[in-house]
Amino acid sequence: MKNTKIIITIGPACFSEEKLGALLDAGVNCIRINFSHTKTEDIKSVVSSIRGVSEKKHKEVAILGDISGPKLRVDGVPPEGIQLKSNSTIRIARNSGKALPFFTLPEIFDYVDCGERIFFDDRKIEGEIIEKASDTITVRIKNPSTLLPKKGLNLPDSDLGLSVLSEKDLRDIEAALLTDIDYFAVSFVRNAEDVLGLKRIIHSQKKIIPIISKIERKDAVRNIEEIIDASDGVMVARGDLGVEMDLDSVPSIQKDIIKCANKKGKLVIVATQIMESMINNPSPTRAEVSDIANAIYDGADVLMLSGETSVGKYPVETVNWLSKISLTTENSLKKNSGNIIRDTVENRVFFSANAIAHSAYYTAIDTKASAIICITNSGATSLLISKYRPEMPIFALSNNKSTIRKVELYRGVTGYLIDFEKSEIDYESLIRFIMKKHNFKMNDTIVLTQGFPPGIAGTTNSIAVFKVGQTLKKKSKEIKEFTSEKITLYLDKEKCLTCGICEELCPVNIFNVELKYMRINRKNLNNCLGDMICVKHCPVKALKITKKGEKD
Repeated sequence: MKNTKIIITIGPACFSEEKLGALLDAGVNCIRINFSHTKTEDIKSVVSSIRGVSEKKHKEVAILGDISGPKLRVDGVPPEGIQLKSNSTIRIARNSGKALPFFTLPEIFDYVDCGERIFFDDRKIEGEIIEKASDTITVRIKNPSTLLPKKGLNLPDSDLGLSVLSEKDLRDIEAALLTDIDYFAVSFVRNAEDVLGLKRIIHSQKKIIPIISKIERKDAVRNIEEIIDASDGVMVARGDLGVEMDLDSVPSIQKDIIKCANKKGKLVIVATQIMESMINNPSPTRAEVSDIANAIYDGADVLMLSGETSVGKYPVETVNWLSKISLTTENSLKKNSGNIIRDTVENRVFFSANAIAHSAYYTAIDTKASAIICITNSGATSLLISKYRPEMPIFALSNNKSTIRKVELYRGVTGYLIDFEKSEIDYESLIRFIMKKHNFKMNDTIVLTQGFPPGIAGTTNSIAVFKVGQTLKKKSKEIKEFTSEKITLYLDKEKCLTCGICEELCPVNIFNVELKYMRINRKNLNNCLGDMICVKHCPVKALKITKKGEKD
């Protein structure tokens, strides 16, 4: 089972129930709805369709609503395009009506100036603004090319003061909040205030939806720490980022963002051209395979597919390949690094859960645990533990369905919906449930994190360690007798804390305490010295020893 999670973008190539079902089977964890290509009135039906397939497959899947943001485009271009020669010029108008190409967002005209670069169609066309009049600019083109209708444009040198939310975005958000969408991604973020502005809108509707900030602009890179602090996660959106920044700097920027997000205990997604060639081909290029592996080596939690699944010819094959590459890379990581000392995660919000996560990780290493179980309401503890990249799987158990869908994006975390009261958890049933889902062996060690009172977000405050099978044995209410030729030892198992004091004090190895279970080594009973030190020091008076001939 892979640890790296996969987001796909829904579109014509995968919208059918059959294709979506096959994609879930292939390992998809989250489905992205690109609001740029979705009508506001269609958002509810798209979410409903995804949920329908998810229920039929009995597999929870997260849904990410990707808010368009102020995507800059040039319009007014004839269908056949405009042929541009090197060093030729083209005039662009502020508004339509001049029989010239024009900006789809007229207000950007106020933020551009002479000497600034302007790129069209993802940098396929490069130009420089050489003249600005009251309502037109003149651009000198650097490379021969064809400008096609409605292509995007980038202004890497301009200080754009545009709001990250357009009127359409506000309508899309309102519509999405009426559904059970799990995440929002916000485009063209510049600073923390852009994120907080969206949070205020969401909270005004009495909702809490995690926000993924897409890092696409130069000023976002400059303000990356405050953006990560304000967000629930970040996306390294390499498409626009590779246009706004010098292309050769994108790999190092990606590494820095991933490192910073992991340090702060936040989700980090790598996107754009993950397997671009598979839009038309049934297998990836060697360069794409290396790119995917390196993103995982760097510490990405999630990889996101765009055109590969929305319009590509091989959506299911793409996800199969991505799952295979992820699993192979993770196995290599495990083989070459194993459980190593990690940098401490520093989360300024969930600081107590963060301390528990840190302790749970090292406890799992020390006890050679087979799994870490988090009983959680919000899912925060499981995310923080995942940031330490433990070898063993992490299970998030919650009675909150939205939490189970949310943890689908947490690296190495599997969520399960369980039913428990806020005041009481049936741990016996819980362990049996996990044993049915996963092939644990008797005596496998499990580390469990939980909060008191249970079922309330933000209360994770304890760690328990136990062995599979031993916890399932019910405590006997009767006092057990262990007899030898010399002594009779009485053990009240109901009182026994398995604290280990008796084993520590006994010089002849009568007691064997393992985690939550006490064993008596019967063959050593005859070696008892009869000094009663173990009886005297038992903190709960669970032990009693009588010598042969003594009255009980």
